[in-house]
Amino acid sequence: MRNNHPETLSDKALRTYIRKLCGFRIPGQYLSLFRLVWTPNTEGNRKQNNERLSFLGGHILQSVLAAYLFQKHPYANVSTLEELKERLTHHAYLGRMAHRLQLDTFAPEGKDDSLMLRDCIHSDMLKALVGAVSIVKGYAFAEKLVLKQLNQLESAIKAIGGNNPNYKGRLMAWGQKNKADIRFKANKTLKYNGKIYHVVALYINNEWVANGCDTTVKDAEQHAAILACDSVHLDFDIS
Repeated sequence: MRNNHPETLSDKALRTYIRKLCGFRIPGQYLSLFRLVWTPNTEGNRKQNNERLSFLGGHILQSVLAAYLFQKHPYANVSTLEELKERLTHHAYLGRMAHRLQLDTFAPEGKDDSLMLRDCIHSDMLKALVGAVSIVKGYAFAEKLVLKQLNQLESAIKAIGGNNPNYKGRLMAWGQKNKADIRFKANKTLKYNGKIYHVVALYINNEWVANGCDTTVKDAEQHAAILACDSVHLDFDIS
């Protein structure tokens, strides 16, 4: 059952989840730290949230990814490695990883605006979890936790987009081939963690398919295209 707020999560449920996912029991003095993982900064007056943990975990994730990509792609140039790292750390995919790990099970239920920011919020929760684990168990332990998930994440990206990260371009080409009307419509802007996010709706043949959300309209369109490719399972064979 979904919890309405992280404060309602029992100590037993939290410890059980972390033990199954990470392989250790949370020491009593760190329970409040792990509760912050599920406390997003969606309210401007919230004094305690996961922003600092997400900052720490995000940098650990970047460091682990850099080493992982360097070793796995020995002949790739720097620009290719940067592109791969950017794709792997996109909130659409980190949010999907968080969902696969059931991090969102304990997330507070948000308003409609929060739902549009869902991937961003869940991505921050994942990074915050990495940060919390590193504080309790150290960098090496957090690194192993990240590496355990990376092969699945990279495979998912290849399955959806192949070697072409321009999902909007591929979607438009698919639309031309199949005589489908593809439209993007900018709906609104939202504020999260001190940044302005643009929400863009994607329609196929006048039917809503997905809402994309990012800090620019262009990136929000890409986010919407990613979600469409993933959820609708479009055939991108345009040869």
